[in-house]
Amino acid sequence: MELKKEGFRTAVFILIFRKSEIFAPEHIIDREFSETFYEAIENGVEIYPMLLEYREDGNVYFVKKIGIMEKRF
Repeated sequence: MELKKEGFRTAVFILIFRKSEIFAPEHIIDREFSETFYEAIENGVEIYPMLLEYREDGNVYFVKKIGIMEKRF
């Protein structure tokens, strides 16, 4: 967020290896991360949750970008 305030384009890539359609931080497990995550979005940090998968050939493949759940706390 500090870099964003200084005028830089900022982004966070979240790499997910479980079947998912939407990403949301676990507020109950890590409240501080969850609050910071949504604060970053509100301050213009780009967030890209990416669904990836391991395949039998030993490589990791991009499947799709998934959505972000709206803040619920």
